[in-house]
Amino acid sequence: MNRWWIPTVINRRGVALPLALFALVMLSGLLLAFLTMSGMEPTIAANLSDITRARYIGDAAVEWAYDRLAAAPLTGSGSWNDILAKGGTMATNQAIPGVLGTFTVTMRNDNQPVDNQITGLAACNAQGATDCGPLLPTSTNDNNFVVIVTATGTLNGGTPNQVQRQIQVVVRRIGLPPLPGAVNFPGVQADINPGGTAHLHVNGVDYNRNGSLGTGPLKFGYTVPSGINPATGTTFEAQVENNLTRHDKNEMTGRDQRKPCCVAIARGSDNTCPCEGEYSIVPQSVLPSNEQLTPQKIADFISQVKAQIGGNTIKVNPAKPLVVNSGTSADPSVPVNLGTVSKPTITYIQGTPDPTDRYTSVALNGNTSGAGILILEDADMAISGTFRWDGIILITGKNVGVTFKQGSRAFIYGGLVVDETDKTERAGSYEMLIEANAHGDSSVDQFTTFYSSQQNLNMVQGIGSLVKVTTWREI
Repeated sequence: MNRWWIPTVINRRGVALPLALFALVMLSGLLLAFLTMSGMEPTIAANLSDITRARYIGDAAVEWAYDRLAAAPLTGSGSWNDILAKGGTMATNQAIPGVLGTFTVTMRNDNQPVDNQITGLAACNAQGATDCGPLLPTSTNDNNFVVIVTATGTLNGGTPNQVQRQIQVVVRRIGLPPLPGAVNFPGVQADINPGGTAHLHVNGVDYNRNGSLGTGPLKFGYTVPSGINPATGTTFEAQVENNLTRHDKNEMTGRDQRKPCCVAIARGSDNTCPCEGEYSIVPQSVLPSNEQLTPQKIADFISQVKAQIGGNTIKVNPAKPLVVNSGTSADPSVPVNLGTVSKPTITYIQGTPDPTDRYTSVALNGNTSGAGILILEDADMAISGTFRWDGIILITGKNVGVTFKQGSRAFIYGGLVVDETDKTERAGSYEMLIEANAHGDSSVDQFTTFYSSQQNLNMVQGIGSLVKVTTWREI
């Protein structure tokens, strides 16, 4: 058979050129693709850079807004409600020095139906909240200390390359627990030793810190645990009434539990009893649930405060108590700042439970004053000399209490809380002990005094460190 075509088929001459041309075309296409992509890289990088910078501007705006909300007064000009009433705009196209960008910040109330999905909290509408105060919220009336802030960071504004990023946060002010009395024992014990001849004045009538009458709500003199004390077989209310002297009860002022809110008891005479003061000593159960001061509310408040102040804690134990002499710590390695009315602070002291109740965790000696919130957990306190506190003193835990030493003079404007959590505390332990002849000092008389003071409670509620950001998201 003649196979003339075989040489033609196996002849490879001339193949290289078309292959080379094909490869050149393919490589040229890849080259063009790579060149195009490399040309886009600077644009992508620039866009990413601009977006990141705009986000940082938004973050800076959140910090700017937080600083102002934390420093805002509770009422009046500049308050949260004042900002809401003016439309909620906090800043518009505000420039940042050294940055080619601006920010806008707006704030609104958390009163919309689905805001609980943003805040994680029940808003004061129809979502089940019970601690929002007497007024229903509106767009201009915040009464649960929760607002939603939106910060917009703008880079290259007004140009074709303008970039914006929005950040939304929830800003919350930690609310104080209710303080229904000038002196409060919400725990499982309410042992008082008023010192016999010591002068003890408890005032549920509102006072300003300068001693003038205030306009705050009328409160009870004492609030005590509900029910019966198993150790005595009497109610805690009767126990406190029996522990106080006739003079103590007749020197007390406060809300009268026999009458509708809010009528004050009349100061009595040492020559007559039943003493009027007994009607301003009430168990928590007579109060509406949202006004009751319970151990759980105290625990929740302290938990939030500890998380907010971080490591700002003073730790004490039997080997290392805290001793403060005229406002200065006796141990230079443990500085103490008790605050002032112009700059109140939160002082948190963590102790160690002492079942023997034989050591003093905190000793305040000399002329000591402070303002803000003083929290002692599993720690007790002894006061010598002259002591003045504007704000709240909150003592909670096992085997806790406060002792006013002989010769001490104490003035507390705001509220005292002693929350004992141990039902089996040692006999002879007191939640409040006033040693005989302990007294206070004024131009008229000498006495140990507890004043209810809404002015100081407002001051405390306005402490900036009680404000926190609870939610952050980019929208």
